[in-house]
Amino acid sequence: MVRAKHDITVVPHSIVGAIGDAVHNLRSALDHFACALALRRNPDADLERVAFPIRKDREAFDSVAKKGKINNLGSDAVSFIDRLKPYGGGDGVAAFWRVHRLDIVDKHRALLTTGIYTLGVPSGMPPPASYSDTNKWQALEENPVIARWPAGDPENHAQYIFNVALNEPEIIPARVPVLGVLFEIKSLVEAVLYKAERELSWTSRTA
Repeated sequence: MVRAKHDITVVPHSIVGAIGDAVHNLRSALDHFACALALRRNPDADLERVAFPIRKDREAFDSVAKKGKINNLGSDAVSFIDRLKPYGGGDGVAAFWRVHRLDIVDKHRALLTTGIYTLGVPSGMPPPASYSDTNKWQALEENPVIARWPAGDPENHAQYIFNVALNEPEIIPARVPVLGVLFEIKSLVEAVLYKAERELSWTSRTA
């Protein structure tokens, strides 16, 4: 029988820190983009009040973000950001809201992580008599049984690979791997910058 060890329940601080750094850097890249838009229009722009606006829903985006964060970026930039729909709910792009909320959480407490996901039978091991469903997450604190072999079959030193999931149910659906979340956000930021490069003139400084 292969059972998850108790010490797996504690995700190493280095991993938790790296997750938080990745989230923060991705969120910051959008703010850097907004500042670049402000400087494009006015090289002497005051960047203290410039930020890339992300809000919970369209109403909040219209009433707060556009008035305070991007109204000095120029009409073309405002229109561009508006088309990105950086808000959750309705027709908004949820990934914007996810990175924004995760960044806020990380600023006040470490990202909570939990859950394991087995990725297959270890190489060199015979097929187990029973095996947990590899498409399901299991709570680490339950000390779950991963697989069972008949008596006498070799099972010592079996090593499994586990994924880590974020435990932020109000932000991320349950049991979604961290890497999947980060790659989604990374792709979103890259798409924003790519679209801006194609659609915005970086030599124009007119409103």
